[in-house]
Amino acid sequence: MLKKLIVISLVITGISCKSYQDPSTENMTIIHQSELTGNGEEGINGSYHVIENQEDWNALEEKMNSINDQRIKMDPVNFKNEMIIALFSEVKNSGGHSIKIKEITQKDNQVIIKVEETSPRGLATSMMTQPYYIAKIPKTDKVIEFETTDRLRK
Repeated sequence: MLKKLIVISLVITGISCKSYQDPSTENMTIIHQSELTGNGEEGINGSYHVIENQEDWNALEEKMNSINDQRIKMDPVNFKNEMIIALFSEVKNSGGHSIKIKEITQKDNQVIIKVEETSPRGLATSMMTQPYYIAKIPKTDKVIEFETTDRLRK
C-alpha cells in the first residue's frame, strides 16, 4: 500500500511540474517567411515580436493581411507549449532583401536570438518590400534578447 502511494504521488508531482524544453535552433519551426508588399501601410514597423497568446497572434495576422494582395493564413499554435518569434525588417526600396533567425542560444537566464538581415548585391527588383520571418519555439520563461547582423548577398 505504501509503495502504491509513493508511486502515485511521484506521478502526480511529475505531471504537475512545468517542463519546458529550452528554445534552440534545432527545435525551432519556421511558420512563414516572405515579404509584405503594402509599402508599410500594414503599420508593422521594422521590429521583432515575441507572441505568447492567441489574441496577439490574431492581431498580427490581421495587420499582415490588411493591405497585401495574398492573404497569409498561419497554422494554429499551442500557446501552452509554444511561442512565436516574428521578425520584420524595415520597408525596403527594392527586392532581394531577407531576414531570418540565424541561431538561438542560451546564456544564463536568457534566450539569445541571432537575427540576420541580408541585402542584395548589384541590381534588384524595383519594388518596395518588407521582409519578414515567423517561427515558433518552445515556450520559455527566460528573457529573450535579439542580436542583429547585416550581410550582403554573394
